[in-house]
Amino acid sequence: MMPKVSVVTVNLNNCTGLEKTIQSVVSQTYKCIEYIVVDGASIDGSVDVIRYYNSHISKWISENDKGVYDAMNKGVDLVSGDWVIFMNSGDAFYNDRIVESLFIKRFDERYSVVYGNVCLCFRRGNIIKDLTPIKAQMPPFCHQSMFVRTEAFKKKGFDLKYTICADYDFAFSLYKSGAEFFHVNLTIANYDMTGISAQRLDLYYKEFSTIEGNYSSLMMLKNIVKSRIRSVFPGLFDALFFWILKFRNKKKEVC
Repeated sequence: MMPKVSVVTVNLNNCTGLEKTIQSVVSQTYKCIEYIVVDGASIDGSVDVIRYYNSHISKWISENDKGVYDAMNKGVDLVSGDWVIFMNSGDAFYNDRIVESLFIKRFDERYSVVYGNVCLCFRRGNIIKDLTPIKAQMPPFCHQSMFVRTEAFKKKGFDLKYTICADYDFAFSLYKSGAEFFHVNLTIANYDMTGISAQRLDLYYKEFSTIEGNYSSLMMLKNIVKSRIRSVFPGLFDALFFWILKFRNKKKEVC
């Protein structure tokens, strides 16, 4: 028996990104996928897109929510698969064989999380980010490249006190509880670097560091400055960020 993989997409008024994501999911060659779409009562035509692909979607709802993580929790409540991954509107799998490449065989029961690398998508180009774990540290994290056993999500879910980092809080809590993470050297997803977590650096790093318990006034000031510079000179900041990552990146793969 192949494990059932539940893919959850949450969306709010992003019909173009939603269709891109739906096409990425429904084109997967793996046959045992359950697809859940949670829409936040969009008024931009997103519901029409969902209805167009209705035959490829296992379950969907469109209703008001309390934010992206509330919508993601609603998605978890609807899944029935063995594993869950969130591929939200605008995200996409790296290619159409990714899920099959991973789940053509079963992973050992001791693993709660299976994750791979991610393709960071900038306006200037794309970079493969190698998320190979570093010994004795929390594994590198990106929810678009992370498959989690459903029972782990059902136990905790996302903490709504976080605006940007509830997904990291969830993964960090799993790690601290002793859950085992398994890294596969595959690029799982394309990650849009123009999204909210990439734009609001001050809030992102504040929540991120609060979760790990090492947030300081100096760190807060530094990240507020970063965020303000990005808001005033977005093109320059993004270009520098892109080239710094490109310089540090050891992989030559192009995505």
